[in-house]
Amino acid sequence: MTALWKVTDDKPIYVFGDHANEGLRELSTNADAGEMEDRYNDKWGVEQVKTFKDFDFGSIDNRFLNGGASATFKVRTSGFGEYLSIAVGLPFTNDGAVVLQGVPIYDGAEYYIPAIDAGVEGNIQACWSVEAKADEFPPQSQCYDENNADDNINHFGGEGYVAMHRGIQDLDNGNELADLLEFVECDKIDLKSNYPYVEYFLRVGFSHPILFCKDYYDGLVDFRNCDIFDDDEFIDNIDDLPDALQDSILIELAYISNGDFDEFCDLISDANKQLEDGFKVLEPWFFDWRNEIMKVEVKCWLDDGWKDDGWDNDWDNDGWGGSHWASSSSSSSRSYDLDSLDWDWSLDDNRKKNGKN
Repeated sequence: MTALWKVTDDKPIYVFGDHANEGLRELSTNADAGEMEDRYNDKWGVEQVKTFKDFDFGSIDNRFLNGGASATFKVRTSGFGEYLSIAVGLPFTNDGAVVLQGVPIYDGAEYYIPAIDAGVEGNIQACWSVEAKADEFPPQSQCYDENNADDNINHFGGEGYVAMHRGIQDLDNGNELADLLEFVECDKIDLKSNYPYVEYFLRVGFSHPILFCKDYYDGLVDFRNCDIFDDDEFIDNIDDLPDALQDSILIELAYISNGDFDEFCDLISDANKQLEDGFKVLEPWFFDWRNEIMKVEVKCWLDDGWKDDGWDNDWDNDGWGGSHWASSSSSSSRSYDLDSLDWDWSLDDNRKKNGKN
């Protein structure tokens, strides 16, 4: 995106410590830039928004750039783009992204960009929890031939706020992932009340009053001072919960059980068995994001000289199809033609060829 002024000051792509907007959520978890494009397209002060969805390397079309790769884009502008923003999804993470936000465009500019964590998905690092497909992993990775690596299951909640990405952690064995992911089984809790659903969810850490209170109102923050649902009312209330709670696997299992608590407990055990069968994770020696992983360079010159390159006058014939956000690449590049002045910028992935930082 290019803008006449810092559009991202009023409508930021992200703010550290705040909840991620829907555009960043979709970009970081599904490598989908559609919501991000809609967030800025045709907004006051925005010159243009473009999305790049693949990268052509000879006879190979990639959805993202490999480690160490770079690409250069040249895009015609009308002369009003003074600030540049780029957002890139990282398909080998649960909810990682690289964002350059509202920086000046000038000749010789260089920007080094670290990865951020959108905080919308748990960093479980399982093969089936990231957007990348099985055949897109390096052949040395255990995810390369994993049957469920194409699933991209995003049901595990994240931190709830945007932060710097902490990199891929080294989970040494299945027990560590089990401690992180497995649901508390009913026989691990001494349930004593007449409302086992309500007691179970309270005991495992759910605390939002909208889940438990008959007299819930917007702004109520403490369920202990409200009129608590019985189990039947608890199940009936699930339909009215916000999406963030309905997406919880435990909430979904409670709904499926339809008031039969023993069935609910059996469903939890079955879910844990499925998790145990899928305890293969991304290796930190292939994937790491703890430093600047992308570089943006800007170059300017006065005369096009690219008259027959297919970029002039007609964006629809340039092979890139669309508008301005690098969506599913781990690095990308851009350029603009500012009237007779050309802006050219490239994004270089600083990681080594094998995918490491």
